[in-house]
Amino acid sequence: MPGCWHRAVVSLTTPRPQGGVAVFDAAARWTGTRWLVERKHRCQGNHCEIVGSKVRREEKRVLCHAGFHALSSSSSFENEGDDEQTGVAALREFVDKNYIPIALLCAAMLGWVFPKPGEIAVSYKLQKLAIVGQFIISGLVLRASQVVAAIKSPFPVLYGTVSILLVTPFLGVGLMSLPIQPFEFKIGMTVFCCVPTTLSACVALTNACNGNAAIALMLAVLTNTLGVFTIPPMLAHALGSSAISGSFNQNDMLRSLVMSVLVPLMIGSVLQRIPDVSRWKDANRKLLSRMSTLFLCLTPWMQLSIASAAQLAIGPVMILTGIALGIGVHMVFLIFNMLVTRTFVFNKDPKENRAIKRAVILCTSEKTLPVAVAVMSQLGGLGSAMAYAVLPCIFSHIIQAVIDSALVSQWNKDDEMTLHAS
Repeated sequence: MPGCWHRAVVSLTTPRPQGGVAVFDAAARWTGTRWLVERKHRCQGNHCEIVGSKVRREEKRVLCHAGFHALSSSSSFENEGDDEQTGVAALREFVDKNYIPIALLCAAMLGWVFPKPGEIAVSYKLQKLAIVGQFIISGLVLRASQVVAAIKSPFPVLYGTVSILLVTPFLGVGLMSLPIQPFEFKIGMTVFCCVPTTLSACVALTNACNGNAAIALMLAVLTNTLGVFTIPPMLAHALGSSAISGSFNQNDMLRSLVMSVLVPLMIGSVLQRIPDVSRWKDANRKLLSRMSTLFLCLTPWMQLSIASAAQLAIGPVMILTGIALGIGVHMVFLIFNMLVTRTFVFNKDPKENRAIKRAVILCTSEKTLPVAVAVMSQLGGLGSAMAYAVLPCIFSHIIQAVIDSALVSQWNKDDEMTLHAS
């Protein structure tokens, strides 16, 4: 139960160098996302040493057996006097938490430095396979029961859908009027503004801050489904009379999005209804997550390979421009949706109202990279310069994850302070 302190006095029978049995006393509190260990004593005979908040590996196992099954890996673990292993564990934890942005950056750099393999991959149409594969996995891991649960709260779902698909794309109109160079940067970010929310990141972040995961998942599924139909007209409006606006056919783009996004999503959703597939999916969620990231990384790898082979110039100024665009666009989305949701009451229960608002804010402020790439592949006239259009979208995808992770962390700190105050 959140906010309650639990005590466990446990004897460790694991042999120690000093001999005897070690006993420790731990007070732990469940915050809703992880266990906080307040204090602990490690005793040997009549001697007790205060270890503080550090939990040694064998003591973690005992805590789990005592009922603290949600003890987070974010707590500090160490072996006896082995600070080096603690550092390695911290590095592994950092990589595990941030593997998506790390993988995206590595893929982009690999494509730029060694372009030949990426060129070969493009010649075999692996980009389309990557997009299809990612949405099959997304459909496979969707929790249908949570989507059904969200139907009970139609207003936040309605607002979120309108904001994601019909309101935020208008920022693309403003971007097209700015003197941004290269021109393809404007095209890429305009497309990014028109696509739906992320399929997995927004749900994971919502879970991490005790938000309403059902609402987040419903918005992710609904906007990625309806976005297939709203993107072509919204993009045509945002591009206006620019040279690129006449380079794509809305009907052709619609057919392409149906085949590369909607159909794979439905195939994955149908596959999880097969009992054997469902059991395998539940047992291999981490593997599926890594596979999805691999498919996501194939796009920047191939696009930067093409740009490098064509000897397109990508200098520090261009990189800083892309980063600035990513920060600016995401902050506009975040501030706008925070201000709007502040005026709404989604639920009479204050705690549930806060949970729904967090889900809506996160979902309405994020955009999905795979759909953006699928759309840009249908825009004629870009050619090898498509890498310029994709680059700021890659930065934006990474930046939104970093900013929203910091926001979630702050929300969790606020919750902990509220619990302490109560």
